[in-house]
Amino acid sequence: MIAPAVPIRPAGVDALKRLQAETAAELDALLPAILDKEDIRTGIDSTS
Repeated sequence: MIAPAVPIRPAGVDALKRLQAETAAELDALLPAILDKEDIRTGIDSTS
């Protein structure tokens, strides 16, 4: 079933864009720690 289109107000679009940007920044900040943790699990030496 396809959901009916719901009109989104410009303020709602701006809020969603702001939330997406904040989430992207947080994920970018976490990514190095996530990758380091995966390297430890897989035995990959990230220092070489």
